[in-house]
Amino acid sequence: MAQAHCKVSNKLKADAVREEGVSLASGELTNLLFVDDASLAATGHERAPCLLGLLGAFCKATGMAANAAKCEALIFGGTAREQKRLMEAEYCLCGTCLRVL
Repeated sequence: MAQAHCKVSNKLKADAVREEGVSLASGELTNLLFVDDASLAATGHERAPCLLGLLGAFCKATGMAANAAKCEALIFGGTAREQKRLMEAEYCLCGTCLRVL
């Protein structure tokens, strides 16, 4: 899978995450975090690998781990052609490809 063009550094900045989010009337939505659960929101295949890369970098920097076996990619919206292309793409976290729904 080709690497997405996004900047991931040892020091993660909120601005880097905000750039990859979903626009809402009141701002940007990039993630929902609650205790030990996380949901990432991206507007396309190009942004999804970047957010997954940022999550992987966060885990590495903090010593935390994401259980990629319990992670899934959910595709919704777009035309039938776009959905098909997105469903056939690979979404990987820490070297493990996620199941696509």
